[in-house]
Parts: sequence; structure tokens; C-alpha cells
Amino acid sequence: MPGLLWRRPWWAWQALSFCMATLAAPTFLTIGVLLMRDARSDHPFFWPSLMVIVALANAVAILRINQLHRRAAFTRRRMLAVRYLSCGMSAGCAMFLILGWSTGALPEMVAPVVGTADASAPGIEVALWSTGIALAFGIASFAHAGVLHAWIGFRHAPRHGA
Repeated sequence: MPGLLWRRPWWAWQALSFCMATLAAPTFLTIGVLLMRDARSDHPFFWPSLMVIVALANAVAILRINQLHRRAAFTRRRMLAVRYLSCGMSAGCAMFLILGWSTGALPEMVAPVVGTADASAPGIEVALWSTGIALAFGIASFAHAGVLHAWIGFRHAPRHGA
């Protein structure tokens, strides 16, 4: 089966894919609209930084996909999309957890779920809920991006002799 090829000019299609994947992310859109409506927050650094995380993780995923594609061309868009999701979620969830814990926003989000008035719940319980929130953020931010990148940035190679 012939592999996928980059669309030409590749840099323009890759840039379009990056912009579409970032701007179409539900987390990016929701947070952006809420911040435009009212930017006052208990954690003013945390919320805008989530939008930056979506963009950075998409950039990391695109670079990783391009590196993998250069080594061995993807033959199916589905495999490319799954690999993109894996790369985007790895980078995005890690950055989300680091940001959430360093700003103190994540323990405050988890406290009501755990059933405490503050962030004094047992560490493992807070860590599990934090990981769950990070995974939800990752799925909402990057599930669509791999499919978009596979369709926007790549095309099927022409079949010869068919």
C-alpha cells in the first residue's frame, strides 16, 4: 500500500493544520470565549496559559509526526491520527499538570470533588483526580486534532499501474 505524502507546499499545509487544530480545540474555544467575556479570575495566569498549552502541544505533535513520517511514511490516516493524539496528549497533559500544580489551581479544583473544604485531602486521591482532569483536558483538546492533521497535511500517494 502506498504511503501518505505531505501536501505541497508542505510548510503552508502544516501551518494551516496547526492553526485549524488549535483554533478548533473545544478547550481553546471555550476558555477564549469565557476570557473575552470576563477575564477576572482567581487564577489569572492559569486560564490563558491553558490556551498556550493547546498550541504548544499541537506544535510538538506536528513536529513528532513529521519526524516519524520522515523515518517511515505512514500508510493510513487512522494510524497518523492515533499517533498524533498520543503525542499531543502526552505533551498537553504533562504541561497541564505542571501548570495546574505550580499555580495551585488544580488542587483547588479537586478539593470540592474529594469532599474537603481546602486542598488537604490525601495526596494519592488528589493526584488521581488531577490526572483524571488532565486526561479529560487532553481528550477534549487533541482528539480532533489528529484527524484534522491527517486530512489537511497529507494526501495519498498516487497508485501506479492501477
